[in-house]
Amino acid sequence: MDFSFALGKQRKLREYREWGLTNGLYLNPLNDLGALELASHDCLHLPAMTVGLDERPKYHSLYNQLKQEYGTARFLFYEGTQHPARSYSDKDIKLVDTLDYADYSFNLEKVKIAYRLIYSIFDKVAYFLNDYLSIGIPVNQISFRVLWHEDRKGEILRPKFSGSSNLALKALYWLSRDLFDKGSSQELLEPEAKELADIRNHIEHRSFKIKQYGNWGEIEDGFTFAIGREEFELKTLKQLKMARAALIYLSLAIHEEEKHRVKNGHTIPYLLPNLRQDYKI
Repeated sequence: MDFSFALGKQRKLREYREWGLTNGLYLNPLNDLGALELASHDCLHLPAMTVGLDERPKYHSLYNQLKQEYGTARFLFYEGTQHPARSYSDKDIKLVDTLDYADYSFNLEKVKIAYRLIYSIFDKVAYFLNDYLSIGIPVNQISFRVLWHEDRKGEILRPKFSGSSNLALKALYWLSRDLFDKGSSQELLEPEAKELADIRNHIEHRSFKIKQYGNWGEIEDGFTFAIGREEFELKTLKQLKMARAALIYLSLAIHEEEKHRVKNGHTIPYLLPNLRQDYKI
């Protein structure tokens, strides 16, 4: 079987695609078979869905958003780690040397932005499923961990999921067990789950720094989360792979749900074309 596929004529584009394939980061199930050139594009999307005549394709729209955010996070991470050239934007930013071997740069901010983008994807997947499956959780209470259980502690699984034979939904549930939630009493499957959540909270809301030397992976003086650059990049890559899995499982779960939904009455097919690349400015 011929798996050849043009990676592009531009050297930078080829290098980016080769990196994405090698790390298994494309939203394409073929990428799980290896670094196949054919898998160097995010082809996965939602299936055809039956909606009312007055309804907009809101689920496809949200999946578009999730794919774009994921792809943007992936590229920011790539730029911040694989091509760390000094940026002229840093020349105008005068900082104080606090003598703690902390690193600051435009490239590190790219990785931090990628981390925040990635972490937000999980709750948006829960937002999607809460509406699509009519779970009924108030919008301001939805999270990827809360979605699955009747109670906050995570002891009673919702009937919608306990009676489901949808394997992709089950995969999403077990993926949620890799994320930390302070209100849940469930055992975490990912040993680093709490630390990954702490990193996100400190990047988003508190004090966070990347250090060349010294103690890493701890909160200094109860104030700043400190971590080494290589360690932080590895944790961001881990989160990228988890987000990729979540988006693939979501697409497969909706495919399975749509197969079993009863279609009453006549339907009118409506084709949604691919968004033109030259619209992306």
